[in-house]
Amino acid sequence: MERLFWFSLLLTHLPVTESTENADSCLSQPDMVIVQTGQSAVLSCTVSPRCAAKNLDYEWLSFKESTCIRIDLQQNHLKYRLEGKSLRILSPQANDSGMYYCAAVPPQDRTPAQGTQHVGLGTTLVVRGERENCF
Repeated sequence: MERLFWFSLLLTHLPVTESTENADSCLSQPDMVIVQTGQSAVLSCTVSPRCAAKNLDYEWLSFKESTCIRIDLQQNHLKYRLEGKSLRILSPQANDSGMYYCAAVPPQDRTPAQGTQHVGLGTTLVVRGERENCF
């Protein structure tokens, strides 16, 4: 239920022109990634073959508490890196825990056409301290 709530908030911040049942067939993400504080975290985003040839750019969005943030990879290049379609978070801290969504969008110089924007179902990132062993 919580995932559905966050996904609905995401859709209010990123226009999607295709139904969510088709969007999840284009992009897939792991449900959860758990890392220790300071370890590098990789959030993968896999594109289905039917969507791979559409010449799309990839962006990441995060929901932490009640805030939606479009991750600016250029401004935050010391913290975040795009590796192919996957997001690497360098030295994550507990406040980096949250939901992360991969989004595929047309390049900025192209007008979005019907069905060209896709959003994954999200990955929950859990950053825990060295002494937390509940998982």
